[in-house]
Amino acid sequence: MLLTIFPIFRNHLRSECIFIYDDASRRWKIKLEKGNLPPAWVFNVYRRLVFRRWSVSCTLPSFIYAPSISTRVSMADEGVGQIQEGQMKIVRFFLSLAVLLAASIFLIAPASAQATRTWVSGVGNDADPCSRTAPCKTFAGAISKTATAGEINCLDPGGFGAVTITKSLTIDCRNTEAGVLFTLGTNGIIVNAPAGSIVHLRGLDLDGVGTGADAVRMLGQGQLHIEDCNIERVTSNGVEFAANANSELYISNTRIAEAGAEGVLIKSSVAAGINAILSRVEITNSGSGILIDGTGNTVAMNLTLTNSLISGNTGNGVVVKSVAAASPVRATITGNTISANAGAGVNANGAAASGNGSAIAFLGGSTIFGNVTGVSNTGSGAVQSFKNNMIAGNVTDGTPLTAFPGPGGTPLQ
Repeated sequence: MLLTIFPIFRNHLRSECIFIYDDASRRWKIKLEKGNLPPAWVFNVYRRLVFRRWSVSCTLPSFIYAPSISTRVSMADEGVGQIQEGQMKIVRFFLSLAVLLAASIFLIAPASAQATRTWVSGVGNDADPCSRTAPCKTFAGAISKTATAGEINCLDPGGFGAVTITKSLTIDCRNTEAGVLFTLGTNGIIVNAPAGSIVHLRGLDLDGVGTGADAVRMLGQGQLHIEDCNIERVTSNGVEFAANANSELYISNTRIAEAGAEGVLIKSSVAAGINAILSRVEITNSGSGILIDGTGNTVAMNLTLTNSLISGNTGNGVVVKSVAAASPVRATITGNTISANAGAGVNANGAAASGNGSAIAFLGGSTIFGNVTGVSNTGSGAVQSFKNNMIAGNVTDGTPLTAFPGPGGTPLQ
């Protein structure tokens, strides 16, 4: 019976072998047909083969052709006799081993190919490795080839599509146009990273085209930084921060416009401590500007808003909200312009049963004018002032305000 090995790695296999089974001696004989060993070299392998002896005769796993078990083949010219089921089991064992080895090579390769920095281009291809000379087409195509804590950069202008981020990552495209279009109720960028993750989004233009839902939606935990971005034309929120554990939100140098609900919504339905810092943020022509809501949460939530413009929204400018048995919510609002909103410029909304101090807005150095109501409180909510604001020109200014106490408990003037 003659069986020939066909190598799967021809560049590395040193020889090709012929297997001959001799019924008389009940042994396999393995003859090297060609290669760098003497052609007459013959190995005898007993019927109870072991892997070590097999591998001596053939230096790498190989695909083996053989008749099926149910076929009985007579090879009279070789004087071999008939192939037996036992021998076929041996053949099948080593064939399976070869296939598993080949599969493992292909499965391991992609994970080891992840790069710390990858690139996208308007004329790229997601089948490419996302290198600078062979960039990908989309963020979704590049993220699987980018290592944890790695960075995706844009080579040139393009529309790079929606993406879900599940690890620490930076997307930085500040030096070119990086468009993200999302429509029909889908979200632009979803961040669902594990604890300890840090995600940076820089220089992105997120456009919901009037039918997309959230531009950026945080569902995981860790830190989310949004810098130098433009967000517009969404049916829901410009940024929804719904972290599932203690997390931090940072937004700077970013414009949010034409959001159907909130420009920025900060709300978690689980016990999650949240700190949010917004600086140089412009929120205009949206359902409302900023809502930080402790409903459904039991851990303290804090907002710092500074040097920002909240204007022209059809609802309120900034709302600090809590309800009974929910998180205490604090907002420090300094150096801002809050104007021309169809509701209150600043509102502290605490349910009566939630107790004093459940929702407090600390207001300082800000200009609040042209709103239906300048400042207001609902229930147990409170607006405390540093007494250095300009509150005027509203339909109802909402004064007087409770003065925020200075050193020694003396109210600041």
